[in-house]
Amino acid sequence: CLYSFCAYVTWVTFGRKNLDVIELELGRLLRSEIFNPAQNLKKEEPKGSQESP
Repeated sequence: CLYSFCAYVTWVTFGRKNLDVIELELGRLLRSEIFNPAQNLKKEEPKGSQESP
């Protein structure tokens, strides 16, 4: 809950730009690699976002 609050406060402060980058950086600073949901989503996206013709 505190993690999400910090991410949204930072997002609003910087003019509502790049929420995913803000979450990734906050996760890098405040959490380990195992418990960083933003970083884990980034790793999973390329597999699921591939489109077949």
